Amino acid sequence: MKKRNKVENLPKELNSVKTRMCVATRQAKPVDDLIRIVLSPENVLVPDLKNNLPGRGAWVSANRAVVNKAVTKGVFARAFSGSVKGGEELAELIAQLLRKNAVSRLSLCKKAGVLVSGAAKVERQIGKHQTTVLLHSCDGAADGKRKIKDCLRSVYGEEADMVPTINFFTTVELSLALGLENVIHAAIACKRNGANLVSAVRRLEHYDEK
Repeated sequence: MKKRNKVENLPKELNSVKTRMCVATRQAKPVDDLIRIVLSPENVLVPDLKNNLPGRGAWVSANRAVVNKAVTKGVFARAFSGSVKGGEELAELIAQLLRKNAVSRLSLCKKAGVLVSGAAKVERQIGKHQTTVLLHSCDGAADGKRKIKDCLRSVYGEEADMVPTINFFTTVELSLALGLENVIHAAIACKRNGANLVSAVRRLEHYDEK
């Protein structure tokens, strides 16, 4: 069975044009596909998701398997020319930070007033031609998702295929992030906020790809 991505209709131009070399694979990749690692004063490996921590950084592919490979083969010790600490926890720490970042982007959409939740409100927003990103809980009923998809297509026509749809978070995760109960469907009406969320979820999803 073909693997189905949990972020659909992703614009190709979201990736940064800036590239750096992965210390593990020695391949040049867009910055958005890498994680910058820096050393703390105690020589502990620290993920720098915002790429703004001081000091020399080592870039590694944003993929759990590659991070584990880099740790096992001592790549970071060579990159920083000395002993390093925290390698055993690094891959899981990155995963936690990526998820935290994605959830925080979701919460920011709610605080900015550009997100609505609930099937009825989502359909009303679609009817106003304001929806830039759709969200469905990954454990929500398929019928509800289909109805909203049909509504989107009836209003947007062929442009419906250009609206990213996120099927990544569980109902519990959506509800906690938004401070609401039983959130299954949501929609965002701001391109910038929506693009930031899609980018964060995309990084998180690709991190655990084989």
